[in-house]
Amino acid sequence: MKDTELRLIRARLHSQRARARLTNTMVEMQARLRPAALIEDAVDELRERASEGAREALAFVKARPATAAGIVAAALVYLFRDRVFDTLVAIFSRARETARADQEFDDEGDTAPGAATMENER
Repeated sequence: MKDTELRLIRARLHSQRARARLTNTMVEMQARLRPAALIEDAVDELRERASEGAREALAFVKARPATAAGIVAAALVYLFRDRVFDTLVAIFSRARETARADQEFDDEGDTAPGAATMENER
């Protein structure tokens, strides 16, 4: 065989190998880009991050329980802020109404008819 024929054979082998690598790469890309595969990868990533976040949160709670309780309380107040606000308004409104009623009762007791005569009879 001539030198040029050997070069041609080597070039064809090299070309076939490159084509086979390209085909394998394309098959792998198609497998990775399937919607089901993408969803599986996303779910796996989400699971990993969630478990990592849970571990970090647990470590934080163990290290600083009072701070964690404060954060949870603040989050709950924020989530239920409408109900908390309504409850506080109701409590303070009742306190004002009670104070007014007590004042009115005290005022009526001082000016009630017969109150002066009862004191004079003693």
